[in-house]
Amino acid sequence: MNPEAPPNEILGLSVVRLIAHGGFASVYEVEDSEGGRRAVKQLHPELRSMPGVVEGFAREADFLISKKIPGVVQAIHFDRAHCALVMELLDGSTLQEVIRDSLDQFEMHTRLLIGIRLCRILQDIHEAGSLHLDLKPDNVILCTNGRVVLTDFGVAATKAGISDDRGPVMGAINYMAPESLLQTSPSDQRTDVYSLGVLLYELLSGSKPYSIEKGSLLREALHKVVPLDSLENITIPSGASLAVERCLAFEPERRWQTVQQLGKMLKREVPGLLTEQIETDIGFAMRLAKTSLGTGGKVKDAPAGRTANPRPISAPPAYLETPSTGMEKRGTPKALLWSSFIVLCVVAVGLGLWFSGFFEAARETPRPVAIDNRPDQPPHDVEGPPPGPAAGAPEPAATASATATPTVPPPTPKPTATPVQIMTGIGSLEITSKPGGGTVEELVRIDDGLSYLRKVTRTTPVFVEGLPAGMYSLTVRHAATGVAKTQRIRIQPNTKTVAPKFDLMPEE
Repeated sequence: MNPEAPPNEILGLSVVRLIAHGGFASVYEVEDSEGGRRAVKQLHPELRSMPGVVEGFAREADFLISKKIPGVVQAIHFDRAHCALVMELLDGSTLQEVIRDSLDQFEMHTRLLIGIRLCRILQDIHEAGSLHLDLKPDNVILCTNGRVVLTDFGVAATKAGISDDRGPVMGAINYMAPESLLQTSPSDQRTDVYSLGVLLYELLSGSKPYSIEKGSLLREALHKVVPLDSLENITIPSGASLAVERCLAFEPERRWQTVQQLGKMLKREVPGLLTEQIETDIGFAMRLAKTSLGTGGKVKDAPAGRTANPRPISAPPAYLETPSTGMEKRGTPKALLWSSFIVLCVVAVGLGLWFSGFFEAARETPRPVAIDNRPDQPPHDVEGPPPGPAAGAPEPAATASATATPTVPPPTPKPTATPVQIMTGIGSLEITSKPGGGTVEELVRIDDGLSYLRKVTRTTPVFVEGLPAGMYSLTVRHAATGVAKTQRIRIQPNTKTVAPKFDLMPEE
């Protein structure tokens, strides 16, 4: 089918324009007799007589209609005879368009928010017992109201009908995980983790981590990937760089095992993250970017004054109607309004307490309970000072002690220093072995599971700088002796840590 010549109507709905044309299907904007608009995805004519392709499309439609996962494009009706799936019409642009035309409108924290939202969407998909298997910027829609929407589950639906997970290789080669591209093992959640890592690399940096034409070149290409925090002319948080680097491990067991783990690492790079901040910031960036975006892509604005609810088809779920934040009218984010309200409340309460004499009374009145810090203090001690001229003397505390339970309360446990070391401080590590020339095979920070091998000269003696403080698992192997040993090493901040020498001599 010529993508420039769309049909006049589908399912009795007038076709307004072609939104996208892919290898299996085209997506059109359609309109009913009363002006309601939707999107329709329809298989190409030559594929509608192929039972395997039709069954895969039907499975995709069934998943979208039955699951109703927030963040996944909402499907409303499937017509098997015409191989057509009616979906919501989105107002926005593909992530591919944004990266190509207007990525500079998105600050680094906003790009991280998009990644965090994608992790949440994929988590819901995985918890629903499905995979996506075709993650790429073309299948992510950024809406002008701040929604991030994932589309096109055709690959996952088709593979679901192949019992041995073999069959043809399907997907975009530069986003496919090694096990899918080379068909070395069945796909699972970690397959989506890999593809999301490639997508995040491109989103954060503006360029793909690698470009290959055949699967046999993938391992070599991965070895040449430049870490995100080493790229020139752009500043990317090292935590985000390491999080993405782990996604791109060739072996599935070395990646994040779930997208939830990846999402937690990305959230650390956005301090004070609020849920409403995600859609507010993304929506604001999208509105700024609209003037930069080209005319191509999957979704654009619906005409002004038109309803998005075609009458012949059932309406979408209520949660699809995103409430207005008021930003369009007032230009003030909701988070800022709430912050102002809280500050005013605190000031008002403080003034009220001041004029009521609360602070003056607090300065003049001793509080035996606060001094003794025991819950069994007599109630009258809380109300005011004990009678007599010696109100500020230590006698009241002694009286309270005499009447209190003689059992001494257990001391308050001292807080551990581990949380502080997890978050702050950089140290260095010296690694030696006997004999020399041992290969460092693992340097993993146990606190977050990140691998720091890329910072290591692989053969001992080794000196590694720039390691976040914390507990590490370190493995060294000697090729000549065949001996491998693992140690746990704690890296202290602002300190050179010397690991105990690895004895890699063979046992006699």
